[in-house]
Amino acid sequence: MYEVSDSEWQWAQAEVRDAARAFGDQLRSLPDGSVRVPNLEWSASELARHIVSLPDLYRDHREMTEPFDRPESWPEYSRAARNHITETDPTALATLVEEAAEDILADADEGPNAPQNLYNQVTTGALVAASFLAELLLHGQDLGALTGRPPEIGDRQARFILIQQMMLTPAFLDPDKLSKCGGTYGIKIRGGGDYTYLVADRKMTVTEGRPDKADCRMSLDPVSFLLVSLGRQNQFKAALLGKAIAYGRKPWLTMRLAAAKVDGV
Repeated sequence: MYEVSDSEWQWAQAEVRDAARAFGDQLRSLPDGSVRVPNLEWSASELARHIVSLPDLYRDHREMTEPFDRPESWPEYSRAARNHITETDPTALATLVEEAAEDILADADEGPNAPQNLYNQVTTGALVAASFLAELLLHGQDLGALTGRPPEIGDRQARFILIQQMMLTPAFLDPDKLSKCGGTYGIKIRGGGDYTYLVADRKMTVTEGRPDKADCRMSLDPVSFLLVSLGRQNQFKAALLGKAIAYGRKPWLTMRLAAAKVDGV
């Protein structure tokens, strides 16, 4: 598992705090939290409550003693996770979002590389922080459709999120659809690292490093890969722009693999 240096962790903590402040500032600019966020089924206040719920959700995973069963509906799972948060005022929720960021970072007080559990995977404090940063940036862009102030996502931010979250990829794939995706995939994150996806028996395993042989190889721009992975950019557009290039003996496997993705929290 990729280890985070002290200097990179300092940078990552600053990014989480900055993204939380930017998200909070967007909320404070809204006169009413009940307005619906374009392209989502949530209002602005529901979206904010989702963000605020994440520290408790991640803690619940860390303290689990039983295996985590992937929910049939991730949106319903997310809705249940935020039901205890009743605040609807955008300004008050902005403060809660910023406090949630501090909670996430405080939960990594043993260091960014100390083990934590998330979705039945042994992860790290850095991965949990990266997951929270992804939520802030992607949902910040969603909220930006209302406020006109969507955050920019930079290459370094995207690489940090992708590299940290790489080992969680299998948790968000449909096993039935994976049955049509069998093979070895070589994944290259531009400016980052190489990874191997091995899909067999309706399961995926992820390892670091470039495979000697692969059925399909992908060269991926980090920002586009993040946006496509989280449903914010069309994969065909990314391919046409040269941001996602598939090649090898079976390049069409990328289409099947993309279709196997399920929505997460």
